Amino acid sequence: MAGTLAALDNDIGVLGTAPEINLWDGKVLHGESGTVSDVAEGILWAANNNAEVISMSLGSTEPHETIKDAVETTHTEGSLMVAAAGNTEEGPVVYPAAYEEVIAVSATDEDDNLAGFSAKDEEIEIAAPGVEINSTLPGDDYGYESGTSMAAPHVSGVSALIFQMKDIDASDDDPGAAEHIRQHLKNTAEDIGLDPDEQGSGLVDAGTAVEKYELSISVSGEGITVPAPGVYEYYHGEEAIAHAHPEDGWRFEYWTGDVFSTSSTITVEMYEDKSITANFYPEDFLPPPPISPETTASLELTEYEEYLEEGPLSGELLDAFKKEGIEDLGKEAELSRAEEGWWITVEGEKEYWVYEKEEELKVYAFEEA
Repeated sequence: MAGTLAALDNDIGVLGTAPEINLWDGKVLHGESGTVSDVAEGILWAANNNAEVISMSLGSTEPHETIKDAVETTHTEGSLMVAAAGNTEEGPVVYPAAYEEVIAVSATDEDDNLAGFSAKDEEIEIAAPGVEINSTLPGDDYGYESGTSMAAPHVSGVSALIFQMKDIDASDDDPGAAEHIRQHLKNTAEDIGLDPDEQGSGLVDAGTAVEKYELSISVSGEGITVPAPGVYEYYHGEEAIAHAHPEDGWRFEYWTGDVFSTSSTITVEMYEDKSITANFYPEDFLPPPPISPETTASLELTEYEEYLEEGPLSGELLDAFKKEGIEDLGKEAELSRAEEGWWITVEGEKEYWVYEKEEELKVYAFEEA
């Protein structure tokens, strides 16, 4: 198990999932058996030494209050607990993996099938390779082992990588941080097509779990954003929250870029690099809307350019719009110039945006008043 977790990158034998972590070994079993009190004391010993991740390749088919108390205490102190689901041949998950505070790990084979020996039940949260895993053995040796005990260290190692990369310290006694990483593991797991009681959220995916994306924030006009304009990194699936605040005499109108929103506070889900711009305009200025990919009408600019003057909409341009199916322009309609195009207001409300593009007039419906 230790080799799967942290074998060094030294071109010898195998490479662990997290080769640069500090690994502490707590011995609570004697051969293949141990006492309830020893297991509980081992869990608390790890928590008291501020272990970010506690990996447990052991289990019992029976719950024990002493171990349950130790698990609950450890959870409140901010350690993330990962345990083998058990080799019960598609039977129930063993304890402590079955406790809700612990991540229960099932085992898969090289073809992403559930290993025949692996437990299978609703407590399974995630799967990992567990058949014929090459790892370190006592006596400076290497060998192949199978079991959910070999699967759990894969998940523990990826968890440690995330703790390391996010610079989270279990000594902060914050269970929320561990739960955040727990959710991140599940969000980034690969769905390999097994049932939820076999794979949980899927197969642990180290590459996706530590992948980062860039969010570029910029400002147009006079205003500030929180975070400030710049480039920020987020992990796969994380939510970035941005706020926009106008300066005196200005107003916030909308966010544009990879996300459009008229709300000053937005949430951006990061599954790729993204850019957003907070657009501010003077309070007395009528700004253009963000351009939608769907046009309401399209007219040749050269035929109607002379009619693009501020004031009541009339003449051939009005007739052309009507032919395009914009029937409400039969009401009182005004044309007004904006920074990058023209507004058409119908009975005093903004209705359409006219935009010049490639010698054509593109007309976009815009419902906000």
